[in-house]
Amino acid sequence: MHESVYEWVGRKVAELGLAGQSCLDVGSYALPDSQKIRDLFTGDFMGIDEREGPNVDHVWPAQRAGSVGAFPVVVCTEVLEHVEDPFEAVLGLWGAMTRSGHLLLTCRGFDERGTYPPHDFPRDYWRFGRESFKALLPPRLFDSVSVEADPQFPGWFVHAQRDAPS
Repeated sequence: MHESVYEWVGRKVAELGLAGQSCLDVGSYALPDSQKIRDLFTGDFMGIDEREGPNVDHVWPAQRAGSVGAFPVVVCTEVLEHVEDPFEAVLGLWGAMTRSGHLLLTCRGFDERGTYPPHDFPRDYWRFGRESFKALLPPRLFDSVSVEADPQFPGWFVHAQRDAPS
């Protein structure tokens, strides 16, 4: 995981007061010496990935994340570019969120700096631009969506909230 991704998730967790909430980490497989999203939370935590490995509690694809339960916080870092159908994956993430739940999403993409290079881990299908999130995270699913560029590499940090309180 890029250092900027871990720092952004940590900043959002602190800013929104989410550390004590239950969290689902979608795409939790951790490389050796990789920072773990799990370390940012003190509440119940579940890590899912499509394959077994370090930091994975259950083998479960992003598209079916809603089948594992409902969580006030769903984190999905650097996964969307690796799923064949990102729209189906977002529906899975949405389904895993409680009402008023938060989604912290990061993915590789393109911007004025260029395009992040392909990195098959295990596959690589997509690159996203800022406008992509209007289609991926529509108002019918998410009441609030904020998008910011990754300062380190071409990519995006997204905070979305389902049924956000008025």
